[in-house]
Amino acid sequence: MNFIDYEKSLSRLLKLPDTRTSKGKTEKQVTQYFKGIYVISRNKDDLTFKIGVAYGQGGLKPRLQSYKLCYPYKDEFYIHYIIITPTGDSDAKQLEKIILSNKTLENTEENKSAEGKKSKEYKVVSSHSILKQVLIAAMDSNPNLWTHCVVFGDNGWNIIRNFDGSAIKKMVRPRYTSSKKTKSV
Repeated sequence: MNFIDYEKSLSRLLKLPDTRTSKGKTEKQVTQYFKGIYVISRNKDDLTFKIGVAYGQGGLKPRLQSYKLCYPYKDEFYIHYIIITPTGDSDAKQLEKIILSNKTLENTEENKSAEGKKSKEYKVVSSHSILKQVLIAAMDSNPNLWTHCVVFGDNGWNIIRNFDGSAIKKMVRPRYTSSKKTKSV
């Protein structure tokens, strides 16, 4: 799903139900967003993905929003998966480490945005189905580290809930081509 085209819908999807009051000179209500792992690519059919984690005060939506600076063209930023974690930082970091350690995912040669350093967050796979298998394996073997997985298609998403820690049977993209979907997690 193109993040820029669906940014408002994604904002509603990723928003936590309650807000918090900021601690400062003036009190104000601050919108909070879910925390967890995201999987993005420049193009829809690209086989190079950035697997990252958003656990700070802002959460997933502000973290993804910051990538508009990195990808100057609106057709170059696609979001494929979001995995929401229960506690945010420790669960997200641990699950990300498990996903990135999978030997099926290969590191990219060089990442210019990391000033020539080899980034462990950018991975290459041979197909989208391989990436999906890696994510399923990580979530199935660590059911306590995630609560929801959102699978994105061209115009919408499917939400997989982790009710009882049972294995994920299927992780499919939505097939419909209707207008923007705004169901919340």
